[in-house]
Amino acid sequence: MNKKKRNFSGLFENLMPGSACFNKSSKSRISIIFIFIFLLAFLLTTLHSLGPLELDVSINGFVNGFSSDFNMMINDLSDNGYDEYDIEVPSNPSNYSSFFSIISGYNLSIDSWNNSGNPRTLNLSYTFSTAQSGTINFSWNLMSNTQYNGLFIFYLNKSNYSGIVATRNMRLNNSYNDSLLTHSAIYIQVNITSLPSLNVYLNSSDSKNTTLSNITCFANLTHPEGKKMNLSVQWYKNNATNLTFVFNNDYANGSLFMANLHNGNTTKNESWICSITAFDGVVNGTISNSSAILILNSIPTVTQLLPDAGSNSTNRTAFFNWSSSDSDNDTLTFDINITCFYSPGGRCQGDDRIHNSLTGDNYAMTAYLKKLRDNNYYYNWTIRAYDGQNYSNWSSARNFSIQSSVTLSLPVYNNISFGNLTIGQVVNTTTGPYSPIVIRNDGNVEINISGNFTHLFINYPNPTTYYQYKIRNLTSGCFDYPNTVTSWTNAPAPSSNVSIIKKLNFTSGYQSGCNNASLDIMVIVPPSDEEAGNKSSTITITGILGENMTI
Repeated sequence: MNKKKRNFSGLFENLMPGSACFNKSSKSRISIIFIFIFLLAFLLTTLHSLGPLELDVSINGFVNGFSSDFNMMINDLSDNGYDEYDIEVPSNPSNYSSFFSIISGYNLSIDSWNNSGNPRTLNLSYTFSTAQSGTINFSWNLMSNTQYNGLFIFYLNKSNYSGIVATRNMRLNNSYNDSLLTHSAIYIQVNITSLPSLNVYLNSSDSKNTTLSNITCFANLTHPEGKKMNLSVQWYKNNATNLTFVFNNDYANGSLFMANLHNGNTTKNESWICSITAFDGVVNGTISNSSAILILNSIPTVTQLLPDAGSNSTNRTAFFNWSSSDSDNDTLTFDINITCFYSPGGRCQGDDRIHNSLTGDNYAMTAYLKKLRDNNYYYNWTIRAYDGQNYSNWSSARNFSIQSSVTLSLPVYNNISFGNLTIGQVVNTTTGPYSPIVIRNDGNVEINISGNFTHLFINYPNPTTYYQYKIRNLTSGCFDYPNTVTSWTNAPAPSSNVSIIKKLNFTSGYQSGCNNASLDIMVIVPPSDEEAGNKSSTITITGILGENMTI
């Protein structure tokens, strides 16, 4: 692409047709008026009526204060063999090849007046019978509001219209004057050229008009005279010139021109316009502007990373991780939607979560998830991004589930020793110096605990009042109090595995509070018929999941 810049000064001016004059000190009087008429922009109901696009420009010439008038126009009709751009001769006189005006014996005559070709030319000559001196002045209405270019050329004492003295663009200038010294003739030439005018359009590559979209400026290149064209393309951002390119490729009449603006040049909320000016080798055409395109906000994207689809974890405060992008580099926030389902079918109640306006690319839950895979529950999670203006679509749902971890420990004592006791003596672990057995829940779920007790005495096997137990908590909320053995109860027979604690609580980083209970033992030494000696009992503690399945 040839980016050599051409001077387009004056193309943006809003100029209106007008009139002016010239004069020369002489007793002769000369006036020259050229009238050009534009083409009709639409079909007229009366064939010979003059339309709004007709060119009406007068050129006035004055020599020493004397003037005379000549007329010509651009024909807007299609009859009599003329095309719509032909120059039409005045109706009087009929012999326009020798048309002249006599001013004090001097002649201003039309030498030629062609009806075709480009440019269309009017040649005028002013002949003197004797030497003249003074000033010759020309003025005309600017042609900037027309679809034509006028070129005013002044020759002085040169035959055959050669040897140019001065040239004026009639779209940019409205007058010319020169001195008359000793001359026998003055030659004036007016060339009329039709200007190329284009219809320019903008669209985006994906029809979304976002910062990800390339913008295409295109036009069907048409020239009234079928000439080739070079183009100057200007891109306006927010009504100010941003980029300018020149395409010197001699584009053929009727061809399609396209220029692309890469998306790296655009930012959301900007307004862009494409402007094209065609140059046909003679003159620049009128500036043709597209309608504006507003660069819209790009919707952000977000991709789920963790938890993986189908994952199973014992972490009840799930950790979520994702990646995101936004073409506008907006600061993003995120919404996570977590929904609970029952695997045999249907939704579960009471544990759906929505976490809004999250920042960063990860989130760790603080309130633990209540539903377990052990009870046939699972969760779906989706995420969306928000850039301050638009939300992305919700991502596809990923399922994950929480598996129970039933873990117990005895962190304080593994055995209780009451020492030497006598018949009828009563001891227990609720007061010193004896300590109870501490049972701690180290898992991630509530645990139901059962106990199995072997016989402590030979002649007084379980269950008897001589060997009892109960559960005690030091703070509230350690277990389900009404369904836990909290008062002294006879140790069961070894063949029995009895429930002693319901729903021993857990913490494990998921919640604050109590996660242990005390197993207290009370012993009463039986009567003398019990053999003396060492007495022992083994207590077996078993834990199972204590969170019930409720849909």
